[in-house]
Amino acid sequence: MIKKILLLSAYLLLAFDGMAQNADSSAAKSNLINAATAATVLPKPIIGLGVGMFSFYGEVSAKKFANPMVSRVAYDLGISEDLTDYLNLRFYTLFGKLGANERGPERNLNFESTIRLGGVNLTYNFDHFLNKDRIISPYISTGIETFEFLSKTDLKDANGNTYYYWKDGSIKNMPESSPNSAQAINLNRDYTYESDLREANLDKLGKYGERSWAIPVGAGAILHVNDRLDFKIGTTIHFTFTDNIDNVSSNGEGVRQGDSKNDRFVMSSFSLQYRIFGKDEKEKVTEDENVDY
Repeated sequence: MIKKILLLSAYLLLAFDGMAQNADSSAAKSNLINAATAATVLPKPIIGLGVGMFSFYGEVSAKKFANPMVSRVAYDLGISEDLTDYLNLRFYTLFGKLGANERGPERNLNFESTIRLGGVNLTYNFDHFLNKDRIISPYISTGIETFEFLSKTDLKDANGNTYYYWKDGSIKNMPESSPNSAQAINLNRDYTYESDLREANLDKLGKYGERSWAIPVGAGAILHVNDRLDFKIGTTIHFTFTDNIDNVSSNGEGVRQGDSKNDRFVMSSFSLQYRIFGKDEKEKVTEDENVDY
């Protein structure tokens, strides 16, 4: 009887020991898989910094193509995340200056506007149709953004003399129709935009809003330098919901009357994008998930 009890006790001890080892192994495996899964869902941000040129398309100096030499410098700062292999979500800010100068026999207008913009967009890189190991990825993008514009014009020189444009193309310190026009002095524009256009209230528009929304539509290409670094070049058209950036609209009269179309501006830029986590680290996490611990 005592022999049977001893054998039964030994059997039970061995069984409990095996169960404990299996529980420890399962717990360790579960912890490692949870850690790998957590690493997979952690954000893997991409930081981008770029520089480009703003070109304006509106009533002032309305042209189909803007001369890059008269465009203004703009800067782009953003942070993004790859949602999938083909979609990227990006939050960004742009800041710079827009401007245009128009000289003609009937109208002589100019402005410069300080732009501060923030937005979010989605980028599609055609991954469905291209080689997975490609070095260059074309892309298209669109989104939504809000911006502030502070527009000024150059109406006076450094000495406070108002510009008067004569029909012969010269700039004088008094109107051509003035009785004392024979004593008029030639002036040269200093291109210092000192006069606030909204405050000038040239078309009796009052205190109109200097903030608006825009829809950006862009296209370009991304060069994959390595697992962490990308070089991006592209052009984005910003379709705004305001016609007051250049302070000329359909509400004006005479030579200041514009059309009913909203203003637009274009940014052509190049930027560097740096991945906080390289692609090799993503692959390592995926491999760890498949290990039978």
